[in-house]
Order: sequence, then structure tokens, then C-alpha cells
Amino acid sequence: MFRIRRRIRLATPPDETATWAPPQHACADLVDAMPQLDSPLITELIALHAHTRNLGWLSTREAHPEEYRHLVRPILQHLLDGWRAQTGGRGGLEDLLTARPTSTCCHPEPTKTNTYGS
Repeated sequence: MFRIRRRIRLATPPDETATWAPPQHACADLVDAMPQLDSPLITELIALHAHTRNLGWLSTREAHPEEYRHLVRPILQHLLDGWRAQTGGRGGLEDLLTARPTSTCCHPEPTKTNTYGS
């Protein structure tokens, strides 16, 4: 009925001289230089980065341009709406994508919150 199989041992032992390095977090290169990581806004942006980092690679293997455009437009609109809110309504797509510094935001410094809605 059921067959029991023996485990086959490797003919050569694994290389014990190889060094092991702990896996690096997917967003480590992005968040290492950021001073404030306890914000729901920043957490959402980090999650967005983590979920979209493979889109370029996937897009070279699949062709769905209409579906891509249909789904990307609202995502870009959400990002642009957030950028406008961060810049007091003065931010645009061009200055979001460039590295030039923005003027000081017109919003007062919010109180620190660690959870959504509190």
C-alpha cells in the first residue's frame, strides 16, 4: 500500500567553509537611512515598495499593457494625492520624481502614533 523510502545521503558533505550570511530584509537598502519608521504613512510606503520591486522583472516576461495601465493609474493617483497632501497642495509629479528638496510643509508636526486611527 504505502512504500517507505530511505533518504539518500549526499555523496559529498556540504561545504563547511562557506560562510553564512543572514538574509537581508527586502527593504533594508531603502529604510536604513530613514529616521522615522514608526509612522503608518511610512509603513504603507515601505510595503508598497516591497510589493512593487519585482514589477520591472515581471514585465519583461509578460505582456499585458492595457491591464497594466488600468491598474497603475489609480496607484499613481494615490501616490500623487499623498504627495500633494505632504506639500500643502503644491506638489506635482515632476517634483515628486526629482531629487530637489521641497519647501517646508505647511502642516504642523503631527503627534506620534504607532497604530492606525489612534
